[in-house]
Amino acid sequence: MKKNDIQILLDKLYEYISFQEGEEPNFFRINELFVDGAKVIEYKDKDFINYNEKNINLHILEMNEVFSKYPLIKSKGFREKEIENDIIINGPVAFVKSRYLKKYFNGKDNIESTGINCMQIAKLNNTLKIISISWYEN
Repeated sequence: MKKNDIQILLDKLYEYISFQEGEEPNFFRINELFVDGAKVIEYKDKDFINYNEKNINLHILEMNEVFSKYPLIKSKGFREKEIENDIIINGPVAFVKSRYLKKYFNGKDNIESTGINCMQIAKLNNTLKIISISWYEN
């Protein structure tokens, strides 16, 4: 496992989750980056007490629902971009801390926020896959 290969996976993740103004999001292609049933944890408060825990398939369905319910937000695009990362590799497993910038229109204002994605990545059948992802936005 090499850092360059992990970076390619991360670049795809941010590319797949983002879409430009006037484009249609296709979040289902995110599935190819994750193992089946990968764990997703989204922290909701600064004390890390409240969180949503689900699998990647449910998370992708929820993302599609949000953008379907709010076409104005979808019409303006959605962008997550990696700012920096820290990658620790131990044989066929890696831990990644990826800081990102998110930009979108919430219906009234243009929003920018930052957060950190923490991921476990494993090499399975000679392919890198995300096993779990958790994040917190500032």
